[in-house]
Amino acid sequence: MNSHVEAAVSLNNKGFNCAQSSFGAYNEETQLDPNQAAKLSSSFGGGFGKLGEVCGAFSGICMAAGMIYGYDDPTDKTAKDQHYELVRELGKRFTLVNGSLLCRDLLESNKARPVLFSSDGVKVKECEHIVRSAVQLLDDVIREKKRQA
Repeated sequence: MNSHVEAAVSLNNKGFNCAQSSFGAYNEETQLDPNQAAKLSSSFGGGFGKLGEVCGAFSGICMAAGMIYGYDDPTDKTAKDQHYELVRELGKRFTLVNGSLLCRDLLESNKARPVLFSSDGVKVKECEHIVRSAVQLLDDVIREKKRQA
């Protein structure tokens, strides 16, 4: 398991929501204080405050991607287009792996999954596999971008 996945799972096991966990895994890259990162991403858990909309784990990696690769010049159309293409690619990959971008759909599909326990007998959190996959997807993209550079 890579360090970002380990960090995300650790945060999730401490009680942070899926967005806080996936975004917080990249505190070193984003150079945010962990408390700032937790507060900034706190609204996105449960698909935007438990509305069941876009998955928080996906929102978290998009926030991290924005901090790492985002644009800050509103007149730079090329940078904006490139960043939105990155987000669409993350969305495509996330949907391929998890079946949907929507929290409500993911939670529904979780009902068919068996309850899992860690090696020390602790119940694995319901969306841990989604947090893991989201962070792994962003790591894959980061690795690909480094190879292209």
